[in-house]
Amino acid sequence: MTSVDNSKNIRLKYASIWGIFFLSLFFISSCGLDSDYIYVKGRAQGTTFTIKYLHDEFVDLSKPLDSIFRVIDNSLSTYDPNSIISKINRNEEMELDEHLINVLNASSQVYTETNGAFDITVGPLMKAYTFNAEEHKLIAKESLDSLLFFVGMEKVGIYGNELSKLHRNVTLDVNAIAQGYTVDVLSEFLESEGIENYMVEVGGELRAKGVNEYGKVWTIGIEDPIASTVAERVVQKEVRVDNTGICTSGNYRKYFIADGQKYGHSINPKTGMPAKNSLVSATVMHSSAMYADAYATAILVQGLEKTKEFLESKPEMKVYLLYYNADGELDVYSTLD
Repeated sequence: MTSVDNSKNIRLKYASIWGIFFLSLFFISSCGLDSDYIYVKGRAQGTTFTIKYLHDEFVDLSKPLDSIFRVIDNSLSTYDPNSIISKINRNEEMELDEHLINVLNASSQVYTETNGAFDITVGPLMKAYTFNAEEHKLIAKESLDSLLFFVGMEKVGIYGNELSKLHRNVTLDVNAIAQGYTVDVLSEFLESEGIENYMVEVGGELRAKGVNEYGKVWTIGIEDPIASTVAERVVQKEVRVDNTGICTSGNYRKYFIADGQKYGHSINPKTGMPAKNSLVSATVMHSSAMYADAYATAILVQGLEKTKEFLESKPEMKVYLLYYNADGELDVYSTLD
């Protein structure tokens, strides 16, 4: 599942796709220095991952890192029919583990803070849409109303290590927060091993601390959605990342066209329809990659103006938002330093 290399003299330029989310982040570095950084990469959670860390004794941690992926997948993966969340969605009696409880509690918090813009009970809606076709019909209002009856975090509750659902057709989909959570868990493990310089990336969700193999603070590139192509990614903005998470969600690669209009993958949990606003992508920096992941999704649903209001209560969170202005040109709203 993983491979390990000494990352000497590496120039790394990277972007990745996970599920329906295109996460446009690049790692930026320059050639010139040797180091004892360990480079672990592979596939997990239906995507790729990259982990780089500095260990004084050059210890290979790929096996325990793989183990963490397996444990989290066993809890949170909706693609694994034997996972805890999959069994809960099938209404089988299951005890919640620590990972699912953590994600459920965080999801409930973000749901409340964003007035429902982030909602992990959107499973029925996500299954009803497909975003890999050029032409697609919108869901009829009657069908939407029947699906929305099962959507809303108020329809689930945690009681000890058990989950209660108001209706058996309520299903959970934590894909918009799970990879950020995985990044946090992997980072915490590295720090428990005494590692202070590392970068952890899973499907584009990322956390970095300390310095890279060139002795520089980690630098991440946010993609230019207009100039970039599938073959070549163009950097819109470079961001220095130290002891924080950074996640990006975008609407410009996964979409469908219906009745001549383009609809992005971000579903408004309240209407059941794809969110219609000027945002193209949302990059969020937060001390927790899990929260950065969730907030980036919520922002695409909320839109620019509501996000500006929301940020007044979140001074610890920084954003870099790309949107189309009134003239139809790509513009930037940023709270990054």
